[in-house]
Amino acid sequence: MPRKAGRGQPHVPPTSKEFARCKPKILTRYQKDWCRLAAIARPSLFDWDDRAVSRFSHPSLPYKILYLADQNETAFWEVFGADIEDMDVDNRALSLKAQVKPREWAYFEVPSGLRIIDVTDEQTLHDIRANAGTFLAPYKHCQAWCKALMEHPLNLDGFIYQACRRGGTSRCLALFSRPDSTTMERLLLAHTASGRPSVAADPLFLKLLVKHNIDLR
Repeated sequence: MPRKAGRGQPHVPPTSKEFARCKPKILTRYQKDWCRLAAIARPSLFDWDDRAVSRFSHPSLPYKILYLADQNETAFWEVFGADIEDMDVDNRALSLKAQVKPREWAYFEVPSGLRIIDVTDEQTLHDIRANAGTFLAPYKHCQAWCKALMEHPLNLDGFIYQACRRGGTSRCLALFSRPDSTTMERLLLAHTASGRPSVAADPLFLKLLVKHNIDLR
């Protein structure tokens, strides 16, 4: 894909040689507590993703990605948002058996000292020759940018980005399995409620359904 894009079209990253000259600011402070709406059936809370159907992931990328959300509500929309957006506005419902019961809240404590950048920050976007729409573009573009960040000489551990299905100030964190998933997992503290209960009876989850006028069926 050429670097120069038509008006209104997303850019691709600069060449690797040019991108190596970009010096985005490494965060010295960032949010410590993150979460995700995890699948109970998976034995590990660490769901390292390399699927092409995910925004920044792809089997060809150097590392897998662990997607985390800044708040429970952000995680809710990241998991269910695509389905809800396609529903009739007066008839929105999630399947209790197929969609809700298989999920649980998983919480992660991300230690300080990781090499993380914030691609919602204006100066950072300018530093890497991107713009506010870059990380909200079609997936093939997002995956190309993620590959560029993974291969940048700063050896980044991940990046904070805007949660597209919630918007506003909501944020997500994409962590790379650098140098491998086992090593990264040793740095993160992950937990869920005792017994790994489903969110189906969780008061917080039920409040989100009421707030957004979504039924259970």
